[in-house]
Amino acid sequence: VFTDNDLTCLYTIYDHLGFSPEVIVLLTGWAIRRERRAKNNPAACPRMPQVQREAFRWKRLGVDTLERAEDYLRREELVDQREWEILSAVGVTERRAAVSRERAYIAAWVDMELSTELIRMAYERTVYKKGAMNWPYANKILQSWHAAGYKTTQQVEAGDRPPSRQSQPSQNQSQNFQPTRERIEKNGDWLDQFLAEQEKGGG
Repeated sequence: VFTDNDLTCLYTIYDHLGFSPEVIVLLTGWAIRRERRAKNNPAACPRMPQVQREAFRWKRLGVDTLERAEDYLRREELVDQREWEILSAVGVTERRAAVSRERAYIAAWVDMELSTELIRMAYERTVYKKGAMNWPYANKILQSWHAAGYKTTQQVEAGDRPPSRQSQPSQNQSQNFQPTRERIEKNGDWLDQFLAEQEKGGG
């Protein structure tokens, strides 16, 4: 049974935020699933003030219509499916739900369609550089790889590797210079002039 405070929260979502009953149903279902997942308890339920806070977050994100709510929940489900996989890739050993800041990074990496292997490579480079996992630093690495179009670890390694020396002509390497007509004529003029000077000098 709803308390007076619960009814006030519900009325605030409906009237102040302007959520339709259909959006409120989706919002409440999402809040319940999130609470049960966070507490690892299939019987857990959020309190109405928690649902109201989530409603205000949805409003800030622009998730205030049925279509937008459905799109948002589809994206969140994708993040849910990969959350623990990505947490494991960045060194989390104890199974848990991501905190809000971690989830924001995970959602961004899911949007970029980054593979778990790439995320693991970024984690290893972050630890090598920083000594521990640093989410902003790893995010910058992954953003740069995404901007470069890298999809696999092999592409990253090839992109990081300096150009092969074999592709650059060596100074000591013999080069096949074919003489051009201009060079032949220039050399011919120079030889004629040289021979004329030699004849004048008698040498």
